[in-house]
Amino acid sequence: MGNYAQFGGRAARSEFWFFVLFLALVQFVGLNLTAEQPEGGFKIHFGVYFHLGPQYPWFFNLYTGLFAIPFFAALSRRLHDVGIAASTIFVVPFALFAILMFALKALPNLQQLQSGVGFAAAMIPLVLFLFFTSKKSQPGENKYGPNPQEAPL
Repeated sequence: MGNYAQFGGRAARSEFWFFVLFLALVQFVGLNLTAEQPEGGFKIHFGVYFHLGPQYPWFFNLYTGLFAIPFFAALSRRLHDVGIAASTIFVVPFALFAILMFALKALPNLQQLQSGVGFAAAMIPLVLFLFFTSKKSQPGENKYGPNPQEAPL
């Protein structure tokens, strides 16, 4: 947690993915302890979600407040490690929004949008996220700093 809000530098794959696992486990425990369980059964929550607002359980608000900035800082450093500017985090959602607006004008009904373009618009960021965060580090030093795997201890 020493890099809580450090957006500069680089993060190795293992550092990033262990942090994501930590976030998922914290959320898993917190949500399953605080979530309402259906009568006669139980529901298990697992994943990394950021929600904020009065309509969400108190745990979501606390979790988002504590972990949104560290997540984006870790993601920023991970993208730096593969040689990509962190501002890319914001480009993809805006591009997908533009595609979605175009599709709303082009398709005659909402069902077609939900089944085709809507699905693709949801999958593109996921695929890009997995692709870029799973890439090997750029060897040697790049403009964001030394390779964390090659840096001396």
